[in-house]
Amino acid sequence: MRITPFSLLLAGALLLVPAGAAAQSMAPGWYVTGAAGVNQQPAYDVGGGTAYGEAESDTGWAVSGAVGYALRPWRAEVELSFRRNGLDTVTVGGRETGGRGDLNQTALMVNGYYDVPTGGPVVPYVGLGVGVVRVRADGWGVQDPARGLTAVSDTATLFGGQAIVGVSYVFSPDVRLNVDYRYMRTAQGSFDGPGGRDVSFHVANHALMVGLSYRFAP
Repeated sequence: MRITPFSLLLAGALLLVPAGAAAQSMAPGWYVTGAAGVNQQPAYDVGGGTAYGEAESDTGWAVSGAVGYALRPWRAEVELSFRRNGLDTVTVGGRETGGRGDLNQTALMVNGYYDVPTGGPVVPYVGLGVGVVRVRADGWGVQDPARGLTAVSDTATLFGGQAIVGVSYVFSPDVRLNVDYRYMRTAQGSFDGPGGRDVSFHVANHALMVGLSYRFAP
């Protein structure tokens, strides 16, 4: 499964707008957000010793929670998220080998958003985030250790960043439904592999998330 272009999200979200909907926007103040969705990792380079290849993952899942403060049209929040993807295949020297294990990512990000004023309940938004990502490999590697990479179980804490594009439907000054696309990428890191070899990697993520935000009334 591959995530479709985000333009389809915007088109679909417009279908939620009832005719003659009253203009609304989320009132300033503290809010919390919870979201869940699917996470796709594009093929990424991995290497260990003299073996270098390309890894492809299965479609995984993602969940997140955040606490933020809205001050029209800007918002800022601290977000904690978790992503999990199983390893599908590893290609080394043109030879594709079945993969195994999971790659888990726990990210703590500080995000900033801009809500595009529309005068109605549908509010597009864009955002950027920076933070740290703890990447954990659980039995992550190839099924045939005699060729290429071997299974790894280790953790690495890396710098990460993300870009966010989404759209909200504002039900009331306190409640909004969010649908967004998030691209998150880590810096390059390494795991401790068998035989003292480092296994280098970096991970990119395409996540499609659906969530709700609730503002605490003053």
